[in-house]
Amino acid sequence: MKRIALHADDYGYHPHNDSYMLRLLDSGILSSVSIIATHSSKQSLRRLRSLGKRKSISCGLHFNIVEGKSLASPNRIPSLVDRKGNFYPRHVFLVRLLSGRIQKADVAEELRAQYAALSEDGIHITAIDTHQHMHAFSPVSDVVSSFAKEKKLEVRSFGSVIPQTIQSKFIVSFFQILAYLSSVTRNHELTLPSSWRVPHTKSWSIMSWEGVSYDCRTNDTVFHVVHPGLNYDTNRSYTTLLR
Repeated sequence: MKRIALHADDYGYHPHNDSYMLRLLDSGILSSVSIIATHSSKQSLRRLRSLGKRKSISCGLHFNIVEGKSLASPNRIPSLVDRKGNFYPRHVFLVRLLSGRIQKADVAEELRAQYAALSEDGIHITAIDTHQHMHAFSPVSDVVSSFAKEKKLEVRSFGSVIPQTIQSKFIVSFFQILAYLSSVTRNHELTLPSSWRVPHTKSWSIMSWEGVSYDCRTNDTVFHVVHPGLNYDTNRSYTTLLR
C-alpha cells in the first residue's frame, strides 16, 4: 500500500479530538499537526509535549483570528474583535478585511501572542498556517510571511495546494479572486499576496475542500490536510486509514 501523508489541523480544538489525534500521531498515521493556540488546554499541550519526547512530531501554529477569544489583550487589537472581545466570524472578518478595516499591526500583535503561548508551554513550532485559511489574504498574508521569515518557519503556501476535484478547483479559484481583491485593497496592487508565492517544499490537498469523488488513498504525492474527529472534511476517504 502507498504511504499516504496526513497532516491534522486544529489540534487543541477539543480535548476528545486531541486524544484521538495523539493516538494517530503515536501510531504513525499522522505525521504532523497544527495547533490552535486560542483553544488549546494546558493538559492537551502537556500530552503533546510528552509524546514528542519519544516520537518525532512536527508541530505548526494554526493561527486563529476568526473564532473564539484572542490571546492578546482586546484593547491592543481593536480591528480584530467585537465589543465582547470575541473574534469576528469568518464572513464578517472578510468583509472587514476587504473594506480595509483589518489593521496589520493588530494581526501581528495577536500572532506574536499565539506563538509565544505555545513556546512558553514548551512546544517547538516549525511551521505556520491559519484557521479557515485566512493567510490567503492581505494583510494577514503579509504578517504571516514576515513572521515566518523572522522565526524561520515554513508557511503553508497556497501556490502549493493541488486541487484534486472540480469542487476544490472552484474553491481555490474563489480564494484567488478574494486574494487579488485583498491585495488591491491593502497594497493597491493587482497581484496575489505573498502566501501564494512563498517557496515551498510540499504539495497539499485540503480535504475540507475536496469533493467526494477523490480517493486520497491513491495519491502519495501530496500532504493531505485533515481534521480527524471534527466535521470539517467534505471528503473523508482518509478515514479508512485511521482504523
